[in-house]
Amino acid sequence: MMYMRFYGLLEKIPGIDRDELKRSLVLQYTDGRTSSLRGMSEREYNAMCDDMQRRIREREPAAVVERRRWRSAVLHQLQLLGVNTADWTAVDAYCLNHRIAGKLFRALTIEELMALMPKLRAIGSKRIKN
Repeated sequence: MMYMRFYGLLEKIPGIDRDELKRSLVLQYTDGRTSSLRGMSEREYNAMCDDMQRRIREREPAAVVERRRWRSAVLHQLQLLGVNTADWTAVDAYCLNHRIAGKLFRALTIEELMALMPKLRAIGSKRIKN
């Protein structure tokens, strides 16, 4: 089993002794059976990582969550327009058009993402009519 997910989540937790946190988390999710990641079952490991991820998200500033929500909505609209949203080069190329946003997707603010939604919906509805 690969442990990249766990260590990635662990890095997002600031100001702690990571070795001690790892040990206590593993003990908690295995009911004291082991303190080693290797000794965990896949189900225990996934439950632990899911809970860590949930707790980290709860601590994120509201603006980060709001930006993520708008980015997801814009990506969905782009996907409906036929843009390959798995290809960041294609997403950026579409957004760089001065009539769309004139910026790279990752540089768009919440306000710009909000302003982009009606444009994308209008483009989509025009394609349906034609």
